[in-house]
Amino acid sequence: SRDGFELAVAVFLRVSDYLIVRGHWNEAMDLAFMLLDETKRNGDDISAARLRTWPIGWVYRHRGQLQLAKEETSKGLEVLEGSEDKWFTAYAKRNLGRTYQELGDYDRAEALLREALDCYQEEEDDHHIYFLTANLASVALARGNLEEARELCHGILPKLELMDAPE
Repeated sequence: SRDGFELAVAVFLRVSDYLIVRGHWNEAMDLAFMLLDETKRNGDDISAARLRTWPIGWVYRHRGQLQLAKEETSKGLEVLEGSEDKWFTAYAKRNLGRTYQELGDYDRAEALLREALDCYQEEEDDHHIYFLTANLASVALARGNLEEARELCHGILPKLELMDAPE
């Protein structure tokens, strides 16, 4: 059933976190591509978009396969922007923004990261606000704008001190 398939994808997305953290990137990618094929057979564009963003686009980016990361995440974002899934849309924008940063396109990187930050601020998601602000500070540093980077970092320190997270 379609509900069962969507549940399977949702479970895989959670399990892939574990696989990635434990260094099983190849296994996560193999499973993601198998599920991606199934999403096509099931006509489930949203699940396909999520898989293209996580883990596929993320792994490509971290492996330095930036063009593949850009292609997969862009395909995912195109579908997600037309959906009601604001969290995954913001996640796709963050991942694509980070990819553009690594490609040296700081304008696109900053625009995508700011859009993602706006979403997380609306949701009051301090964890992701911290990461997006740190990402924006990294873009500012890459541009040589030390003052902007410092301001961004100082702006998140009070929330960081309240967070119970090792990052």
